[in-house]
Amino acid sequence: MDYIEIDTEAIKVASDDIIILTNELNELFEDTFQTIDSMVKKEDIWLGNTAEQFALDTLYDKVNYAAFKNSLNEYARYLSDYSAEFNTKIAGLKRNWQSLK
Repeated sequence: MDYIEIDTEAIKVASDDIIILTNELNELFEDTFQTIDSMVKKEDIWLGNTAEQFALDTLYDKVNYAAFKNSLNEYARYLSDYSAEFNTKIAGLKRNWQSLK
């Protein structure tokens, strides 16, 4: 008889790790964009139209990076929820199987 083996505990651990890493990634993104913003607007390291355009472009990039981080985070939460739901269903099937014996 064929069967599928799923390690839901490994899925849960991996999804929790992804959630932690996306939070760390968000902090890195924020620091990077703050540095760029500071470099262009506050510290006068880079002046002129090209600097202003670059700062504007990074705002668009920031939105895209945030969406990427949010997608990863949502996927990790989905995996975590799915592994818990799967465990619950398997436990119910095991109880039903035991009652048939």
